[in-house]
Amino acid sequence: MRLESEENVPLELGCEVLQNPSAPLAPFNPNLCEDERTGSPPECRQPPAPLRHSLSTTPKVDSIFRDALSLALLHNFVKETSSVMICNAPEDNPWLKCILPMAFDDPVIMHAVLAISGAHFEHQARKPISNSSASYRHYSIVLRETKYALTEWMAESKENNLRLFLLTILLCNYESVCGNLNGAMLYHVRASRHFARILMDQPLAIGEQELAEFLFESCFWFALLSNLRYSPPRNDVSQNTNLLTLSSAKMAKYKGFGPMFGNTYELFAMIPSVSHIALARQRMLSQEVAERDEEAAKEVFDMYTSLLSELTNWRPIVAEAHATKNTEASIQAAICRNTLVVFLHAAFWYGFQSQAELLQKVDPFVNETFELVEHLRKKGASTGAGVFWLFIVTSTYIRDKPRQNAVLRQVKEVPVRLPLLDRAEDTLNWVWCNGNDDSYGLPALENFIKAHKTGLCVG
Repeated sequence: MRLESEENVPLELGCEVLQNPSAPLAPFNPNLCEDERTGSPPECRQPPAPLRHSLSTTPKVDSIFRDALSLALLHNFVKETSSVMICNAPEDNPWLKCILPMAFDDPVIMHAVLAISGAHFEHQARKPISNSSASYRHYSIVLRETKYALTEWMAESKENNLRLFLLTILLCNYESVCGNLNGAMLYHVRASRHFARILMDQPLAIGEQELAEFLFESCFWFALLSNLRYSPPRNDVSQNTNLLTLSSAKMAKYKGFGPMFGNTYELFAMIPSVSHIALARQRMLSQEVAERDEEAAKEVFDMYTSLLSELTNWRPIVAEAHATKNTEASIQAAICRNTLVVFLHAAFWYGFQSQAELLQKVDPFVNETFELVEHLRKKGASTGAGVFWLFIVTSTYIRDKPRQNAVLRQVKEVPVRLPLLDRAEDTLNWVWCNGNDDSYGLPALENFIKAHKTGLCVG
């Protein structure tokens, strides 16, 4: 890999790799380059395969790649990290097609890309993320530069809005990959939602629409999944509901979502409604029976029965070609639907029925989800990043030790290791150990969120 310092000199990064991510390329050994200050072995300085095509970079971007570790992080992003940051595998990965080329013109975007790759890379090397790690240093630069950009922000600047929208989505992805240990993702999601609303009202050039569509989808994905909890922040539920209402009227020009939601967007769009039911029922629980508004109670019940009917009758739309992929997509859609049914029952009945009665309602969907994931595992197929956290949420209702161990085995067998997988294991173990006859599943998960002052890692 050749790097020149003069302005506008090409940096040979292998665009044939970007255009064809499935091309064979030997992976970097994550145990190499553990400390760029001590020098790097030849394997880190030289790419393991010839890279022909070139991209132009600015001098500021060139300067990022003066050490071998940054080159290794870029290689890791192209070959591995970018593929696990989308939930479905389109022919053109938007991370490589739309975002990575922008990173070669914008050092802050490049720092964000390397921060995300670094979190993955360091985890593979069993090197914990710390204030001195390469990943954290890149992340700190992105935070600092984003805050500075906000001080000069003007809503009328479409280009600046699109860039800031992208940076907030990159920050969301970093927190997701790391497991959202400190709960910062919620603030990044709120910021991205703000720019999503602004950009809905601004005309975009044809060349910008593909990037904008992916950013809108990513924003919706993070925002909606952040509401998949028993007691989500009330204002976030309202803001997400408003965002969905606006998007239905203003985003008809986009052909439809895919890399994140696949064929399950209609299901995800129900999450704020279920969250509204959960909050309304919790408000009723805090009131004396005589004080409850019967008309409001009936309205919530009607919403519950309507959503349950929609979920029961929902079927995914799949293309006729690619039978294997369609089978996997249908299974992932079933996992998504089952999780929403479990969420809906918990939202409406928790506290109003005994735990045994509630579990009787949710157990068939929990059991089916477990069997579907086992089926995918035995076939050597991926659970799919889009439903991974849904599977974790549903698994919080599993109470017998053998199946709990089987779930942990399924998590450990995910081929690409990310910090969020360890976070998922920690979450499950905490919920299973602290759950009791009165609190399993989503309410117990809510206790975990509050006890650790964090949120869900929705990667």
